[in-house]
Amino acid sequence: CSTDVSLTHTLITMYSNCGSVQACQRLFDSLSSVNTVSYNVLMTGYRKNNLSEEILPLFYEMVKNEKEPNHITLLNVLPVCQSQLQGKSVHGYAVRNFFRLETPMLTSAICMYSRFNNFDYSCKLFNSVGEKNTIVWNCILSACVQCKLADIAFDFFRQMCFLNVNPDAVTMLALISACSQIGKADLAECVTALLLKNGFGGSLFVVNALIDMHSRCGSISFARELFDSSGAKDSVTWSAMINSYGLHGDGKSAIDLFSMMIASGVEPDDVTFVSILSACSHSGLVEQARSLFKSLQIDYGITPRMEHYACMVDLLGRTGHLDEAYDVVGSMPFRPSESLLESLLGACRFHGNSKIGEAVGKLLIDSDHSNPRSYVMLSNIYASVGKWNDYEWLRLDMEGKGLRKDVGISLIE
Repeated sequence: CSTDVSLTHTLITMYSNCGSVQACQRLFDSLSSVNTVSYNVLMTGYRKNNLSEEILPLFYEMVKNEKEPNHITLLNVLPVCQSQLQGKSVHGYAVRNFFRLETPMLTSAICMYSRFNNFDYSCKLFNSVGEKNTIVWNCILSACVQCKLADIAFDFFRQMCFLNVNPDAVTMLALISACSQIGKADLAECVTALLLKNGFGGSLFVVNALIDMHSRCGSISFARELFDSSGAKDSVTWSAMINSYGLHGDGKSAIDLFSMMIASGVEPDDVTFVSILSACSHSGLVEQARSLFKSLQIDYGITPRMEHYACMVDLLGRTGHLDEAYDVVGSMPFRPSESLLESLLGACRFHGNSKIGEAVGKLLIDSDHSNPRSYVMLSNIYASVGKWNDYEWLRLDMEGKGLRKDVGISLIE
């Protein structure tokens, strides 16, 4: 009966709020008949519990079972679209089926298009919103940052102020991100003053963002002042400062700060280890990185992510430990990213190791047969050691597949 269905929906919501996703799934499966609300509450549960990869398959199942999506459905689906084509189809469905799009739907679409670098369409949607509140302005500011248009973000912020729309902490974070992209110390000081004037200086997540911003704008000393003056420091605060030292090539200070973090009783997380390993990579600290890479697994039970492996491979490649770097690639429990392989291949060419370079180049080509850059990088390895037959064979293979090198990339750099 409808009462039982409503009760089940309430239970799904309750269990999702408690983080028990399996219980949500069992309750959903127990329904004798499902409706749009049934799918919506489960999708919302997935979103709340960071299981966004489950939302699209559920949406496709919903459409297949001829259950009509509504605004709530599409608000869950738009943020997890994996391509602009998917996003356009969902947005198009909303335009065709709803008399008028509510502001939350428009802001979600603005953010979706910006994720795929379609800033023009994000602007078009922004302009279509009638009464723009702080959330809508924050959305277009974030779109500017997403599309690497920091200067335009400040133009929008000036318009926002002119119209007397009150900024909030999200507004400030968008401005901090925009300032980090521009990298000007004087602008960073203005943003900091604006933030303090509006009373946002006490938020720890804002302080963390300020530390990162000032370090990216070259003010490492001021970043450290902010770090030292912050009261309660969480793992993000420590990671931000460690990463700041890494960006400035000061691996020793990064390691010293990491030791202080451990001594203070704050446990490092996976992001902290990315920061400290990256700092080691930028400073060539091989032994320290080896020890830290073991520690994150043995002492803290953290499963290494792609970023951790990438830091190790980059460091070992830079310092000429190519056999070890290749072994790290071989030990990965998942397929290495193209950028990781390109990093190692570049190191092989720099150090003149054609044996490992050839092996890495073939891995790179196998990962994406349609990427001409992979062929160009491997052909450069062959050319650098005089393997002209292999070079010619690879060039012909590339031509046979109809691949053209990118402009600005030479087959013999």
